[in-house]
Amino acid sequence: MQRNIFFITIIFIAFVFGGCTAKDDILIINDAQSNPLVQDSPTPTPTPSPKPKIVLYSVPFASQAPLLNWDELHNEACEEASMIMADTFFHKLSLDKNIMEEKIQKLVKWEEENGYTIDVTANEVAKILKDYFSLNASVKPINDALDIISELEHGYLVIVPAAGRLLKNPNYKTPGPLYHMLLVRGYDLNKQEIITNDPGTRKGEGYRYSYDVFFNAIHDWPKLGLGKDDVSDEEMNGSDKVMIVVSGI
Repeated sequence: MQRNIFFITIIFIAFVFGGCTAKDDILIINDAQSNPLVQDSPTPTPTPSPKPKIVLYSVPFASQAPLLNWDELHNEACEEASMIMADTFFHKLSLDKNIMEEKIQKLVKWEEENGYTIDVTANEVAKILKDYFSLNASVKPINDALDIISELEHGYLVIVPAAGRLLKNPNYKTPGPLYHMLLVRGYDLNKQEIITNDPGTRKGEGYRYSYDVFFNAIHDWPKLGLGKDDVSDEEMNGSDKVMIVVSGI
């Protein structure tokens, strides 16, 4: 009888403490094999944890034109939609097409009242995330796709400004947006893909880009004028490569 009680106790402890490690907002897949310790070594050298093969945060999605109204306001609302999705994730809020529409309208109105123009730079997005959404955000230079992966491994989200036509997304209306912004929610090392929530298309939830295509497209808005007619493709494609790292509250 005592022996049965002992085994029941062990199983109970394993169940309780095992269940405490589960997370609902992230999927991490790691197919690397663990290395057993050498029994003869009293102080084994720690083995660095292998990089997860797939990281995918459960970031809710809605497009920048959630009600399919692709007017001037919604054609320019990729920055707002990306910020709203990040806010929804970190503050654990609900999001659907009607909520996205309401939040875009309120944010655009606030931006106009606070002196922002239609297209905002990465630095302006970071400031809006702090001032409007009360989120921590910083702008960092990016040298390759691995810089994005490093931030995701720390539990952060990344918002990226891009020369939209270089993304070559077949779901964009031809020729695609000169300037675009989208949220990065994960990566897949096996396929060498960046996983995004791309608000520029209704098919943008979990949309994947190859490392090379995605990195090549990353360019900040040069802000040479107030509208897209003031910026050429060449100027857009030659602007700075940066990312906005959003680390929550």
